[in-house]
Amino acid sequence: MGIKEEIDAVVINQEVDGQPSLFLLLANDGTVNRIGTGAANNKEKALFIGQTPDELFLRFMDQVDEAIFQNAGVYKHADPKGVLCKLELAFRRPGGPLGFEFHFGTESEGPPEEISALVRQAIELTEPWYEAQKQQAADEASRNLEDD
Repeated sequence: MGIKEEIDAVVINQEVDGQPSLFLLLANDGTVNRIGTGAANNKEKALFIGQTPDELFLRFMDQVDEAIFQNAGVYKHADPKGVLCKLELAFRRPGGPLGFEFHFGTESEGPPEEISALVRQAIELTEPWYEAQKQQAADEASRNLEDD
């Protein structure tokens, strides 16, 4: 059995200037957690937690190349330019997590393209769910204002 088959969840956490820019969890049981857009100027602070039957985790893992795990570890840019950023990509498995941590600047070279592509893929996969959650929260807030 390969490493991919052992993984039951993935967590992506990105900070820009020490502030949360993106937190995203996808689990094999359909659990989804997300806050933020991943943008350097992220203004979204509400965390949405739920489940979906859309198999987002499996669709995400289909994009993961098993070979990336050979390079798991912590990487720090020697001379980061711009605002400091940290990106963590962690894969949960029974033997303990396996992942990546990148420290870089907004104006320096960031994570390798295959890692950046996985982050973009996770954002794209969860975007419809995330937008629906935000709309549901806005509708509920609006109803609560009407009730007052």
